[in-house]
Amino acid sequence: MDGLFKSAIGGFRKADVLAYIEQLNAENQKASSELLSRIDELEGETHTLRDENAALRERIDSLDGLLEQEREGAKELGEKVVFLNSQINAQRDKLSRSDLEIHGLHSERDELQEMVRQYQEKLKGYEERQGEISGALVEAKRMAADLVRQGKRQGREERDRALAELESLSREMGQLGDQVAGLSETLRTAAAQMQGNLRRMEDTVELYQLRLEEMRGQLSGGKLPAIAPAVAPPPPKEAPPAPAKGEEPLPKKAAPVQPEPPLCRERPVLVSTGGQAGGLLKTIAKLLGGR
Repeated sequence: MDGLFKSAIGGFRKADVLAYIEQLNAENQKASSELLSRIDELEGETHTLRDENAALRERIDSLDGLLEQEREGAKELGEKVVFLNSQINAQRDKLSRSDLEIHGLHSERDELQEMVRQYQEKLKGYEERQGEISGALVEAKRMAADLVRQGKRQGREERDRALAELESLSREMGQLGDQVAGLSETLRTAAAQMQGNLRRMEDTVELYQLRLEEMRGQLSGGKLPAIAPAVAPPPPKEAPPAPAKGEEPLPKKAAPVQPEPPLCRERPVLVSTGGQAGGLLKTIAKLLGGR
């Protein structure tokens, strides 16, 4: 400071001191103005940062809510996934049972086809020996051929219907369990019907055996069995002529005993043509073995 002020008698010059003080005041005012401006800028930035901080807090709160919702949704989805997995496993079990039932039906169908093939081979052998049997057996073979043709036609229809049902079953395997249960009930009903057909087939075999035994008895007696019409009534008998006067009437002849009609005409049995053909072929084989 000694270098800034000029010395005077008894101290420094007043003008220099005042000028220095004014200079200090000006510098202080300038620095204060700059500081006040910087403070205003900093307060503005502080307000801006406070607004941004509040916006960020609101955003964070919103994201926390969304996160909680996503967690709840993920929990619900997990429960749904567990439920759907249990449903899928149940449907797989039902489909496995249905596959087993279908496999059983396929095996039964193969057995029936093998029986038809064996009957056809036997029929071919009988046709080669048709010259060794009588006219009654020829007629029986004609009836058997008709039954076989009809049986083949019905067999194709049954096979087509069975294939259609199997195709429908394959399409419906992805549906609800009650549909699968209904289909299983239908298959059990079909199996019961097939068992009934087998029982009726056995009854028909017995009836054909009785008829062919009767025909063989007539053949062994030297008579050809007459193929009587199924429902034709006998012709009406003519009244005998009246005796002349003075003559005694002739004694009446005893009516010949009419053989009873075959049991198969009195007891019609509703069976499939495949069963009739099988029974007829068995009885023809027994008759040829007896001859």
